[in-house]
Amino acid sequence: MSTLLTPKVFWYYRQSNDSPLVTAAYLQRERAIQLPSQYAREHENCVTDGADSFTTSSEVDAAMQSGWTEQAEGQAGRVYEHFWDFGSVHDPTVGAAGHIEGGVIYLDSLTTYQGSHDAPVLLPVIKQAIIQLALRFPPKRIRIESWQGISVAQELKAEGLPVVLFSPTSKVHAEEWPVLANRLVSRTLRLFPHARLREELLNLTYEVGPSGVRVTDKGRIHNDHAVCLRGVVAGLAGPVLAPWSFFSEGRALGSTLVNTVKDLASTVAQSIGAGLTATDQALDQAQQKFTKPAEPIRTIRQIENLDEGVRSPAEQQKLDEFYETRKRNHIDSPLEAHVKRHGVYFPERDTMPTADNEAMERIRQEFNRWR
Repeated sequence: MSTLLTPKVFWYYRQSNDSPLVTAAYLQRERAIQLPSQYAREHENCVTDGADSFTTSSEVDAAMQSGWTEQAEGQAGRVYEHFWDFGSVHDPTVGAAGHIEGGVIYLDSLTTYQGSHDAPVLLPVIKQAIIQLALRFPPKRIRIESWQGISVAQELKAEGLPVVLFSPTSKVHAEEWPVLANRLVSRTLRLFPHARLREELLNLTYEVGPSGVRVTDKGRIHNDHAVCLRGVVAGLAGPVLAPWSFFSEGRALGSTLVNTVKDLASTVAQSIGAGLTATDQALDQAQQKFTKPAEPIRTIRQIENLDEGVRSPAEQQKLDEFYETRKRNHIDSPLEAHVKRHGVYFPERDTMPTADNEAMERIRQEFNRWR
């Protein structure tokens, strides 16, 4: 688009895709994680009636008119996924069981317990219903979505049933609702005719937020049966998104960005590891540098010349042992013997006693041994 004053082109329109980021793999992933109407609007530039509807009547009827009927009990060799949504007064308590075979998911049972103000649904009744459904359809896992089911889940888990308390977060809902929608579009879901379930599915709407797809009902009826169906389908098919993903307007970014962030995280981890190693080495060197050197080995004479406050406990003990041993092995000199015998010594009057050579030699040897 240009004018006479501005001949440069500022805007133009092309039907072909010139972006190198929009690849076939990217579109395939977008189709998997988005609702069908959302994908048609964002990538095919196609606006349909009821653009915010979760599914269409043709998709629901195709799943319910396939000839599949509700089963009375499971078949040998099959493993079933169970899902329960608890309610007491306004919301019903609903339980569902299903299995997957040949890439197609089959809903085998859908049980409803509706309470009222006068007769609310009792938890012991629900507990017994969960056990009965598990006996009819051997479960691989039983997921319970409600804080009210904490006590029941703990009791059933203590009895050996594979019960898991399911936390209904917005992130989990954004991952599981597209799985159900894509199963309806791809015709890989088999439902038996159920008027309440059909009404709830057609009553669902969606909106895209920062955390992904948010599915709600229009307020006329509760979506408890649809929630149980979503839980069974997502439990059998698994989440479409990888466990660790980035979102932008409910869409996962390309794998290139994910790999780049992973490489960056690996590099940061290696840098942190190298930094910690260098820090440990520096600390070891500092510790060796400032470690107090070993105390010198002093002789008895050197220890005697030290004050009591300077001597270490080991040196004081060594000195005490020396004195004790010297006391036991002491041989009196002639002067000491004279003083002990007479009590006093007068140099001007008494003759200085002479020492026995052998005794003095023993004293000299003992003294030198301790020095």
